[in-house]
Amino acid sequence: MRTRLPPFPPTVRQEALLPLPWKEVNARESQRVAELIDLPKRERSERRKWGCPFCGSSDALHAYPGPGAGFSCWSACGAGRPKGCRGYSNADVAAAHWRVSAEDGCRRLAALLGVLHEDPVSPRRSRRWRSPVARADAGAPPPRQEANLAALERIPGARHPPVLYGDVLRVLSLTERGRRYLSGRHLDSAAAAEYGFRSIDGPAGWRALAEHLLGRYRAEELTAAGFPR
Repeated sequence: MRTRLPPFPPTVRQEALLPLPWKEVNARESQRVAELIDLPKRERSERRKWGCPFCGSSDALHAYPGPGAGFSCWSACGAGRPKGCRGYSNADVAAAHWRVSAEDGCRRLAALLGVLHEDPVSPRRSRRWRSPVARADAGAPPPRQEANLAALERIPGARHPPVLYGDVLRVLSLTERGRRYLSGRHLDSAAAAEYGFRSIDGPAGWRALAEHLLGRYRAEELTAAGFPR
């Protein structure tokens, strides 16, 4: 008979990253987390069994009941281990499912769960996201964008970026998952949708948008609007 594991604390690896709400996120009930992040679930499998984002098993990831109980995989993840399983925290599973870093997984899960926290930015992250346009004439477009817009002027009947942006707003919507994310950050999702917020759920949504744009616009029009070739 399989015994329930003790509550799963945040790992040393997690606590050593950034002072994010690891404890608060990992203390939440794991079944609720599995449902919230939409883990894959095989039809007719037991209620607390989910697809494992680490080994790919269809229903070997168990979500244990109770605050902070966490998950355990009883398939390939546990091979060679004393109890035949391996434990994971809520943040571990969310990050693996979304295929993001542990830090970003914690941030996203905290937003979905409505966990308020101060979000420090590491120096590495600051360097990564610093704007490349840091000059006196910061309002001017970068040289490459200027060249792309100039090339567009030479094409008869070419549509400029505002037309494309309006089309993107028209074909996309703020999905239910996007609304939950905004609500978790205490934002009015209805007002956000009217303001122009849109969301895409997963690779299939991106593929659909790409097919729509590639079927309607020239490569030069997409490049001038900032979409990669």
